[in-house]
Amino acid sequence: MELIKVTSACCGTHQLPASAFFLTVYDGGNGDRLMFFCPRCKDEVGEWVNSLTGKTLVNLGVRSTTIVVPHEARERKGGPPITIEDVLDFIVDMHTMGAPA
Repeated sequence: MELIKVTSACCGTHQLPASAFFLTVYDGGNGDRLMFFCPRCKDEVGEWVNSLTGKTLVNLGVRSTTIVVPHEARERKGGPPITIEDVLDFIVDMHTMGAPA
């Protein structure tokens, strides 16, 4: 059985079997997300990996799922970032128009 060496910030380095991992592949995204539970503290740990590493992990037997990232989500956005004040204003506006909470 192949063991995969990973590091959790809280407990250090571990060697775990492929069955201990789950990979989310973002089709059209900038990387894949590898998740596992730290065997020592039981915290869920996530690491971003590049697509080549993701394919290698799948070939080693890591379970995976693919999420297709829509083109709109990958478009470059213009203007300043949304602030908490923008969100609160939106909620007030929606409430004023009678939208359900």
